Amino acid sequence: MPARLSVADDAVPVFYGPRLCDVESLPREESLRARVLSMQGIAVAWITLDRFGERVSYEPASPADPVFHLRRPGGGAGHVWRRFTTKREAIDFMREAYGAESEGSEWAATLPAGDFDALLKRFAEKA
Repeated sequence: MPARLSVADDAVPVFYGPRLCDVESLPREESLRARVLSMQGIAVAWITLDRFGERVSYEPASPADPVFHLRRPGGGAGHVWRRFTTKREAIDFMREAYGAESEGSEWAATLPAGDFDALLKRFAEKA
């Protein structure tokens, strides 16, 4: 099926955070962004490690769950991601996870779209 719309790479920001590890098994960004767009998301954060540096253990309840696993095909360690559908959701999550005065909160506050419709309106191009 041919694509009807395309979205620029920078339309879906990715936050890796200060504790990024196992970079050799990170998925390609285009794969990650495609997954987020397919879930009508506007941004995504790497949340594999919690604030204490421990690996997050999470089993998504459904394909619509905002938390999901994705890694490079054939890669080693898995990665846990958090998809955001609104800027407000991202701000609230990042403030809770990283603190109000953090790189994560600053990243969320600068997201270029407030929701999926705004992202499409601003960045989508007919293919």
